[in-house]
Amino acid sequence: MVILDCKINRIIEESKDTRTLQLKPIKGSIFDFKPGHFVMLFIKNDDGEFKESRAYSIANSPTRKTHLDITYKKAGYFTGKLHELKIGDVVRVKGPYGQFTYDETCKDAVLLAGGVGITPFRSYLEYVFDRNLPNKLTLIFSNKTSVDILYKKELEKLDNQKNVRVFFTLTRDNWKGLTGRIDAKLLKECCGNKIAEKIYYICGTGDFVKAMTALLQEINVSKENIKIESFGG
Repeated sequence: MVILDCKINRIIEESKDTRTLQLKPIKGSIFDFKPGHFVMLFIKNDDGEFKESRAYSIANSPTRKTHLDITYKKAGYFTGKLHELKIGDVVRVKGPYGQFTYDETCKDAVLLAGGVGITPFRSYLEYVFDRNLPNKLTLIFSNKTSVDILYKKELEKLDNQKNVRVFFTLTRDNWKGLTGRIDAKLLKECCGNKIAEKIYYICGTGDFVKAMTALLQEINVSKENIKIESFGG
């Protein structure tokens, strides 16, 4: 575990209520981490002390370790404070933490993401893509509307149409792509017929994780092949 004070090098507006803070250490270099690790992000209180913190996934791969990408959705007190930060402001990160990391020995995995739950999976995909691994990764990313899709252009670039595949589905919008909630039919359409034999990683809100876990159990995916991470939103 390492503690780093970082400057905000860049702020990326991902959607109307979601931003990515690109962080660079003031001194030293970024610690080693695995795809899917998270950090505790600290911001200063009114006395200028780093007292308040929340957990956030590292959204970029360790193959792109010139910075740390932290993506958040404005949804409460702490994220409201994050929204007030500007380029050049200093935050503190402590980490890395977590067990929801990509296992390179897994040769065929399906990533089920809802909303801001995409953040660790962006790191997974970048990692496999950058290292040119033969491992198969299939992302199915569910959102309400097209404007809610985070990292859309980056994810499309990672889709090599071979072992790295990216699919978007919308639940409240009409477009040329996939629509509706993730179900067994959609899984087969994106992943082929042997859907019960794959490893599944699920990340999103508590309700999304519960729904996806129930779906996978219905199609006889073993508990050992279901990895979950629940986000607050």
